[in-house]
Amino acid sequence: MSIDLSIIIPCYNEEESLPLLKKLLLEFKEKTALKFELVFVDDGSKDRTNELLHSLFTEFSPVTVIKNPTNLNL
Repeated sequence: MSIDLSIIIPCYNEEESLPLLKKLLLEFKEKTALKFELVFVDDGSKDRTNELLHSLFTEFSPVTVIKNPTNLNL
């Protein structure tokens, strides 16, 4: 599958906002003919962000979740 667009989404404690993001991305998917991939970068979330990323975005392919174990917010 050829990818037209890569969407990279940084995440940090986004448990509450992920359902809304999913809704918006599904609307985008319905309105576009672009083949796109989602790349989530979880920057050391302390909530259920990582767990939800793996369960909420099953309708999208490909999806990559990169887990950064430490937040380097300097």
